[in-house]
Amino acid sequence: MAINHTARRILIGWMLLGALFATLGAAFPTSASLKTQLQPPAQVQTPSEFQDFDLISTSTGWILMNAHLYWTVDDGSHWTDITPALPNGASLLSVTFLDAHTGWVLWSRPDPTGGLSLQVTSTSDGGAHWSNHLIQDLASTDLDVNLERARMDWLDANLGWVMVTRQTGASFSAGALFHTADGGRTWIRSAPPAGGLVGFVKIGRAHV
Repeated sequence: MAINHTARRILIGWMLLGALFATLGAAFPTSASLKTQLQPPAQVQTPSEFQDFDLISTSTGWILMNAHLYWTVDDGSHWTDITPALPNGASLLSVTFLDAHTGWVLWSRPDPTGGLSLQVTSTSDGGAHWSNHLIQDLASTDLDVNLERARMDWLDANLGWVMVTRQTGASFSAGALFHTADGGRTWIRSAPPAGGLVGFVKIGRAHV
């Protein structure tokens, strides 16, 4: 029986998750217990859950769970916590790795005035070291401060996009699009063609 891409990705994700818990000496979680294990570090406040994963090669991949970013280079036999150090109150939004060395973590942090700081942390050595870069500080009057979800797309080590959507009515969505040409050090904001998530397939062209 053929397995489509989505089903295969889910299957591989659960296999990696099982390997991660076996490595950490924990029993494989049920859907109820999954939310109570591996509590997030104090500086990050995000829901306790299995958030995302990806495979970089047949033996290298990562899992984002409970605000921890775990990395394996031996098909899940061993895992390393490569979570970047973030300030108190930060929320991890998205993770992307191009290869075993180059990756980014998108995160946000509310400020006392009701605004929101949107930032990206990058690594060029597989998470051994991280560098923070400001995307934009959203003022409390900015409509996009009411962030609902966010996603990154990277074409290479320099060209990347961040798409954020804000909380709106059920009949439509809206948001903002940020792009960089220098690996995330500087960003330019523009209006997206629609409020949905944007995927980039080649330079200058996007699909929603």
